[in-house]
Amino acid sequence: MKELTISGAGIPPFLVRDVTQSLSPIKAATNFGRAANGQLIASSPSQFQKYRSTITCISALPESLIWPGTKLTIGCAQEWSFKTSGGSPLRPVVAGSLRTEDDRTYYSPILEMLVTDFYNVGGGSWTLELEEV
Repeated sequence: MKELTISGAGIPPFLVRDVTQSLSPIKAATNFGRAANGQLIASSPSQFQKYRSTITCISALPESLIWPGTKLTIGCAQEWSFKTSGGSPLRPVVAGSLRTEDDRTYYSPILEMLVTDFYNVGGGSWTLELEEV
């Protein structure tokens, strides 16, 4: 897995190793309803196509406690892709992460996120929960 970066809100930028990161849609993006004929319909507007993330690390501690509501810039460890011909990245790109393979271009996205929870579980381990602004 690639390296993840965290910066913002007075927290010095730091690089995180031995990290896992999950990305999933925010709850507001998962509203569904049923039409009169029973067909399932997605009812969330496109502006709700935002991500939530859980970051867990076991090898480095941030320099201070990260409070809920803190805005952070996350240089994601995950890679996204788009069709090279006619496609474009969905979010800003981490510098140096673009690579092309066959007809796809791969990149690590940058997400502006707010902390929703932070757990320091001791022994250098912590978990950070975030949602995209």
